[in-house]
Amino acid sequence: MHQRRTNLLSAFTLIEMLMVIVIIVILVGVLVVATSAARTAAKRAETKSRMTAMAQGMVAFKNDIGYYPPILNDSRGLANFPNFPPLGMQGNEQSSYRGTAQNWYSITSPAEYLIGYGGRDEDGYGSYRVLGGPIQNREESPALGIRHPAMDGVWGATDRCAFPDWGCDRGTWEIEDRGYAIAAGGKTYGPYIEIENEQMLGRIVLGQDRDGDGSPDAKVDPLTGLPIVLYPGDPEYSTDNYTNPMVLVDSWGSPIRYYRKIYPFKSQFPQADEVDRDIESGISRIYPPNADFARPTLSDYIVLRPFNLPESPINASYGDYNRAYNAGDPSTTLELQTGDIAFFSAGADKQLNARIRADVFGLPGNNDDDATDEFNADNIVEIGP
Repeated sequence: MHQRRTNLLSAFTLIEMLMVIVIIVILVGVLVVATSAARTAAKRAETKSRMTAMAQGMVAFKNDIGYYPPILNDSRGLANFPNFPPLGMQGNEQSSYRGTAQNWYSITSPAEYLIGYGGRDEDGYGSYRVLGGPIQNREESPALGIRHPAMDGVWGATDRCAFPDWGCDRGTWEIEDRGYAIAAGGKTYGPYIEIENEQMLGRIVLGQDRDGDGSPDAKVDPLTGLPIVLYPGDPEYSTDNYTNPMVLVDSWGSPIRYYRKIYPFKSQFPQADEVDRDIESGISRIYPPNADFARPTLSDYIVLRPFNLPESPINASYGDYNRAYNAGDPSTTLELQTGDIAFFSAGADKQLNARIRADVFGLPGNNDDDATDEFNADNIVEIGP
């Protein structure tokens, strides 16, 4: 009788077992969250380090060539900057102009100029080709590098009128027009950044022309709106540089964006009229030489502004679309006001809100159908130099 009572007292009850299971589940959950947070922090640090190296590479490029690389579209052609003043716009031209400039960035320029993965027709370095003849079967050695891209920044693509036999279609920025690189010769530069691993470089797939500039744009993920990046082994992956341009990506596989401040206006073709001014300069693009409007800075790109501001933020000349105040939220930093270039990653969630700086859900301007909940909180920005 005494032995039976002792056995009963030493056994677990059902409630005690359930409590132990619950405690174990909670501990596992905490461990999973901590591990996920540590992994995200490591990827964020890796992306930040990569973007810092890219900024340093751009500075080295400028020291060698004399300017920062131009903005290329998804097809590796020169991206047209919006005409100034914006034709057909009424009212506040300055705000309207800055609004149209929000998408003037590139995902293809970094790989194009920092690495130089293209052939001789594309960056002047690599297999030899006689003008009008076939490319000889010879691999680039070493595989990466560029030659000086000339004064227009794209290997003569905007200076075709210097060669009468090539025609005079200045409105064409396609990479096939970069024949100047074939004959230019000269010193080889780059690569300006080290390839850390095979996941650092991917390729985009060109699809329809979404922005109406006449060139196909990258196919995008319907959930994030960011370009889809492919790697060797993926079904649509191809080494054809004309249909699958290369991009440098962050630790989550999204293309890193390259932003650049506008260079001073310099007309290469004084005879160009107002409507045709977008052909005037490959490096400068179009901005007036006078002081009628404040010259745009990196602060004008709303998505580059930090989610959390320092104690004493400054005001940009262009406010965002949060209408809590008459001009929106123009809060920015001194680094963006004075910086020349910037790199951007959407972070772990692969999403961003380009309309407002701090997209806290419920703020004025963030309660419409396209409202978001702190998409910009994990954005990563590197400003240089």
